Amino acid sequence: MDNKTRKMAVIIIVIVQMLFFVGWYAVESDVFEKPIGTIMVKTEPFDPRDLLRGQYIRLNYGFGNVRGRWDKDLKRTVYDDWASGLNLNDYKYNRKKKEVWVVLHEVYGFYEPKSASYEMPENVPSGDVVIRGIKRYRGINYGIERYFVPEGTREPRRSDTTVELNVYKKGRVRINKVFVEGKQWP
Repeated sequence: MDNKTRKMAVIIIVIVQMLFFVGWYAVESDVFEKPIGTIMVKTEPFDPRDLLRGQYIRLNYGFGNVRGRWDKDLKRTVYDDWASGLNLNDYKYNRKKKEVWVVLHEVYGFYEPKSASYEMPENVPSGDVVIRGIKRYRGINYGIERYFVPEGTREPRRSDTTVELNVYKKGRVRINKVFVEGKQWP
């Protein structure tokens, strides 16, 4: 094989690899898919930094934190009604990272958790939305917990931050817009 043919082969291999990774990114990031709906949710943010990726705000959602309280009579932790389908008291079962399906329903313009389970719900009432997350040790991760902003952007007020989410088929969600005190931010 001569030098010119070898260069052409290397160029073709590099182009094929680039096309593969660009296509893979497009499929994974819902580039070709339109959202089936948009919902508003309330958050509880704080503002850390990532030295490699820049400035972002971390967004906590009411349906991401599975909080429990100790019940003296039952002698176990009791969780909110919406999380009752997750079997959170079984330590061995709870340690595994598992796919979780959360049904959200609208309450005064914002979506809040209604129920959760390890199986995708079959019959969801009209107006309710199903989102998919991964059960972690102390909560549920949906992939929408970080929102990257331009360097030097001021931290928003923590008390009145809301997020508009695009909801896709199979329960995927992506942040569309962030609002602080009712105005789009940043």
